[in-house]
Amino acid sequence: MTADTRTNALLVSATPGYMKLAGNVIRQLDKDAVKQLKTEVITLKNGDAETIQKAVTTLFENQLKLLQDAYGKDGIAPSGSWNSR
Repeated sequence: MTADTRTNALLVSATPGYMKLAGNVIRQLDKDAVKQLKTEVITLKNGDAETIQKAVTTLFENQLKLLQDAYGKDGIAPSGSWNSR
């Protein structure tokens, strides 16, 4: 992947599967909502930062896996799922 600052574009070279994945990720990152993301430092009073970081990361990864199992990695429900037509 190469950034072309002149055209404000990304040049991507990949297999069809990775191209689709890269396109999906790039479109998500390019949404206006991403501009609204903020960084915050949360000082812990009682917990160990590394332990809590691992727990939160695991929580988010598990939630993502559940969503991917339900809707597929591309956000499309797998064939035969409850909401497929």
